[in-house]
Amino acid sequence: MKIQPLAVSVILALALGVVQVDSAVERPPDIAEHEEEEAYSVKSQTASEGIADLLSLLQEDGEGELVDAQEYFGRDEGEAGAARRRRRRRRRRRRRRRRSGSKKPKKPKTRPSPLPAPAPAAAGKADARPSKIEAGWGDLGKRGEHFTVFVLGSGFDTAKDRIIVIHGNDNCGSSGARIATTTGSGDIPADFKAWTKLPCNSVGASGSKLACGDGESTGLRYVDDGWVDTYEFKVCVCDFSKKGKCSTKADFDVTPSNPTLAIQSVV
Repeated sequence: MKIQPLAVSVILALALGVVQVDSAVERPPDIAEHEEEEAYSVKSQTASEGIADLLSLLQEDGEGELVDAQEYFGRDEGEAGAARRRRRRRRRRRRRRRRSGSKKPKKPKTRPSPLPAPAPAAAGKADARPSKIEAGWGDLGKRGEHFTVFVLGSGFDTAKDRIIVIHGNDNCGSSGARIATTTGSGDIPADFKAWTKLPCNSVGASGSKLACGDGESTGLRYVDDGWVDTYEFKVCVCDFSKKGKCSTKADFDVTPSNPTLAIQSVV
């Protein structure tokens, strides 16, 4: 490595300046001597380090020329500053990534979904099979008297199955079916709603027979209108297990094999 005389002078001047001791302040001889020795030791070490640094900078470039120290210091400071800025930017990016990664993403607000509609009731098994109708014991139901209507057959639920009596020419299950009557008033049951509440589990009821009305105060009764001929009404059965209800005329859609209910005259 080549060192120009000017560079050597600069280095020696710096080294000599570092090791000079300030004698302006007077101290006691022993203390001053001790401080002077310590200062000289520290400054000598600092000077040695500074000289080593300067010598390391005064190296030849690629063309054999000495590198200017001031230019090198400026270039080094610029490169070091740029490197520091890059490191700071990287640290900031890492901090932002850590902060963003630690936060849980906000869930979008959603409206509560409406409750699902109840599933339709499963269709039941139609098991009622009515065959024959009897008006009272011995099939002798008369106008002006209470009696029980018996429906013979199989598959009955005596606690839930129901009957209605309609006009003999109307059809079971039809919304236009007319409730049977003799005079239009005073009959028991009085109307369709009353028919849906008439129990069919009276004395003699079983799985093979519906006994609708007790033959007394809650039994069927048609007003005597003086007509001498026999009325032939029609009985329709509601099989509760089929739809799970007996509340509309459409529910009374089971027609017995022989649906006629004969109502005798009083004479």
